[in-house]
Amino acid sequence: MTKIEVILICDKIEGIQSVDGHMPAGKVNLIGLFDTIKAAGFPAVHNSVSVFVRLITDPGEHMEHYRVLNPDGGIVYTSAKRSLVGKGGKYQIAHILNKIPLDKEGEYSIEIYVDEKMAGSVKFFAEKDE
Repeated sequence: MTKIEVILICDKIEGIQSVDGHMPAGKVNLIGLFDTIKAAGFPAVHNSVSVFVRLITDPGEHMEHYRVLNPDGGIVYTSAKRSLVGKGGKYQIAHILNKIPLDKEGEYSIEIYVDEKMAGSVKFFAEKDE
């Protein structure tokens, strides 16, 4: 069973990080937390978003991936699957999402999957910059 402790959206994640995005347990700096992306108009493309995930799951090897859904529930962005291997099943993961398509204003969702089951999600809003 997988338990998401936290999913946060921010501009940048700092910490000791390996090549595959896994971070050792411990101190991590999250810079520029937000829940709204402003755009001059729609459709738009947002340059970069960082997503920090801390989760606990059963010890052993697991596969993890994420996807971004638009306000209508359509998939606009998805990641490749990657292996999670760690001590005691505790993980800190940094995802960097580049060039996210925002086809319309509204509430978007980032869904985190572990072993093909949705483990958790976080919402953000896309709004017209007035």
